[in-house]
Amino acid sequence: MTNPNTVEHGEITGITGTPGQVETDTDRITVQSLAELLGLDLEIKGRADANLRESWSASLGRSEIKNGGILAGAVGFGVSAQEALVDLCATIAGQRLVIDAYSEDRREFNVPKDLWVRVPPNKLK
Repeated sequence: MTNPNTVEHGEITGITGTPGQVETDTDRITVQSLAELLGLDLEIKGRADANLRESWSASLGRSEIKNGGILAGAVGFGVSAQEALVDLCATIAGQRLVIDAYSEDRREFNVPKDLWVRVPPNKLK
């Protein structure tokens, strides 16, 4: 069943609204709200290299950034989960986001320039 608050296509300009067009009096949106509106999973993964140094990545599942005719990964990296989320915001803010690029369900959106992260201080280091 489709989430009635999921946006199917168009501009993302806020955090509430109906499918197709989301409008509020602000252009601020969290990356968590953006993922929910677009029906995407916010994926955060950590790993350690051979020297046991941690690295993290954050991405919106099934999405890519459109730069002209080229699609690039919509992913952020960092030494902590929070840094990876902040880098993801910097990477996709103001960009054209393509979801399910190689399927019949392809959708494209302009991500707001003011994208930010809501992180409870006790949840991520």
